[in-house]
Amino acid sequence: MGSDPLLLKQLNELKDKISTNLTSQQNENTVVQCNFKDCIKLPLLVMLPSVGGLTTDIAKNTYSNCDNLQSVFSLVLSKDVLLTSEAQATFLRFETIDEVRTVQQMNNGTNQNLTLAHVTSDVSSPHSMQLKSAFILTSIPKTFKTEREVKDQLPAILKDKLEWMYYSSST
Repeated sequence: MGSDPLLLKQLNELKDKISTNLTSQQNENTVVQCNFKDCIKLPLLVMLPSVGGLTTDIAKNTYSNCDNLQSVFSLVLSKDVLLTSEAQATFLRFETIDEVRTVQQMNNGTNQNLTLAHVTSDVSSPHSMQLKSAFILTSIPKTFKTEREVKDQLPAILKDKLEWMYYSSST
């Protein structure tokens, strides 16, 4: 069975275009609408370029509306994610998506590109990287209303290693 490399390339580009809709906002901040399988918005704000030495306390004092900031961490994003060269990114973790959006809007004047993070189970999604210590639970019964209820039902071996969990009932 043969295949046409040009056709396959064009089909993949079309899939990427249909599955991920990117639109630029003011000051190059990006709004991402993800249509991939199990795509979930996370209460994480991605800052590029990275802010070296940024701590939770420093971020709360430096950026507007960061009072509910939960943590700050950095990751190296591969060139597959950025489509340029590998780069370090700073992540700000909040409790809710609305908090991320507020911080994103209130800090338009910074030199960072501020983007809401997403996760998906679709390994073919463009601009993505595999998370080695994460998993996505799907088809959670509607009887579970809170993150605590879901966490309480996890096996002890998972609960003991769980650093952070985000529960979204809207997916």
